[in-house]
Amino acid sequence: MENLMEAGNPYHEVLLLAIVAGLASHQGFRKYEPTISGFLGVFFSLQAIIFLGIVIRHGSTLEYLVSGAMLTTMFGVIYLGVLGLSIVLYRVYLHPLRHYPGPKLSRITKIEWFFRARDGHFYLHVNKLHKKYGDVVRVGPNDIAFCDPSDTPLINGPLSKMAKGAHADGSPWAKARSVTFVKERAEHRARRRIWDQGFTTAALQQYEPRIASLLERMSDQFASRIGRGCGLGKIIVEPHANFRVEEINFADWTSFFAFDAMGDLGFGNDFGMVEKAMKMRIVWMTLPWCKYIVNYLPIDDEMKEQTKQFVKFGNERFDARKAKGTTRADIFSHLLAHDQESGGRILEVELREDAKAIIIAGSDTTSFALVAILYCLIQHEQAYEKLEKEIDALNAKGLIRGTTLGPEQAPYINGVINEALRLFPPAPEPTQRTYGESPYILNGKLIPPHTNCYVSVYTLARDERNFSAADKFIPERWIETARPEMFNHNTKAFVPFGSGLFNCAGRTLAQLELRQFIATLLYRFHFSAGRSFNPQSFLTSLRSNGTMESGGLPLLLTARNAKCSH
Repeated sequence: MENLMEAGNPYHEVLLLAIVAGLASHQGFRKYEPTISGFLGVFFSLQAIIFLGIVIRHGSTLEYLVSGAMLTTMFGVIYLGVLGLSIVLYRVYLHPLRHYPGPKLSRITKIEWFFRARDGHFYLHVNKLHKKYGDVVRVGPNDIAFCDPSDTPLINGPLSKMAKGAHADGSPWAKARSVTFVKERAEHRARRRIWDQGFTTAALQQYEPRIASLLERMSDQFASRIGRGCGLGKIIVEPHANFRVEEINFADWTSFFAFDAMGDLGFGNDFGMVEKAMKMRIVWMTLPWCKYIVNYLPIDDEMKEQTKQFVKFGNERFDARKAKGTTRADIFSHLLAHDQESGGRILEVELREDAKAIIIAGSDTTSFALVAILYCLIQHEQAYEKLEKEIDALNAKGLIRGTTLGPEQAPYINGVINEALRLFPPAPEPTQRTYGESPYILNGKLIPPHTNCYVSVYTLARDERNFSAADKFIPERWIETARPEMFNHNTKAFVPFGSGLFNCAGRTLAQLELRQFIATLLYRFHFSAGRSFNPQSFLTSLRSNGTMESGGLPLLLTARNAKCSH
């Protein structure tokens, strides 16, 4: 070490090199943000250069090797310190977004975002930030959230020119992107042309009998559980009555229905692994670089294994469905076909990812929407009675067809559905878009390059400027002739299925399932609050991990017009 010192002062050289390298790296990372593997590659390459430079200059004796290792370690520590300090100072005082209001910590890092998202409450956190800071809030170093309806169409609406951001980077195990994670507008538009053929009116009419058949089986299950209490007319529930009254977890049954429906219309059923797969995904959605080291993160090993098993399960269902070809009328028969406009097809590796998207997006959202609807109804008896009257009148006309239950034919059914979706959107997380390397002017606001813009879906729908009595369940607001006078009613702020190019491909199918479920099962049965039902506990249990999920909804089940054996 003394010999090395005699050759000059290496500490000063290493210090200077570390400072210059740290500042230079920050400038490069600002323009080309690296993955975790890319950053480690840069870091260890610099370390290697420093160590080799010392060895070349002074020799490879043991003394110089030890001294070189010490100086290399010193370089690494100083480099990381300078890089971190440079990033912090830049994001707080020099960043183009520094003038936008928001929490101080959010200017520096998304760590708080990560922990709140992991707990499933990030959408509530953003809602509080909007109440504190206003319509435009800086929620991350390069992230802005919006809740002004005049801004949102330019971000993820029909007027938007933005693409999806890092949240759509997809799974670390995926070999291709599902349509959900296609970021570029042109590619997404081409994929969606094929997808949309599976959700036309003609396609929905083919799916309708299968949904009806599934509801018949579900009705039989409910009837068998009621036993001697089943019959015509509403039964009054008494704890010590002669007949059996069934308390069910309604959330379980809506899950059975939604997943079986997508299984029948797709390729299989029994999707018990999906919940943990969604929780896993929230890790790399919030901090996208994590996806490259997800196997090494301190996350529940069972969750990792279940996620991998879900990937395997999705591939197996795809293989089984592919073997059947295009003769069976379902969603996949359209995905396997070619694009009528371009003649192109979806690649098999992409179809495998689309299979997993159908399982998740097509089931969890519908399941939760039904839970939200019943949660609202059991607490608003007058609205429930109005709904039952409309359902009874529709059933009196003959066979219920979900495709004919639009707002004109069934205004209150649609009002109830929309109002529940407004209060409890199945995907409440702020939706991310970016304009890439170019700056963007959004209603007079300069959006710097590489800025992630978010639409706060939950906040929009609960803003009094958009909907009067925004926190109250009022289905009449969706019926023009029944809406209270002077009520704010801005439908542009109602986007439970998204809007614009990247909206939900299966929204028409979801609406069909919701309408048919309500018109069928709420005609045959009456649901009331279970003995263990607690409204506050239900709200506390809500979590959003990509899609919303609840801790359960205990309901008492009684018969209205159900046919069953005693």
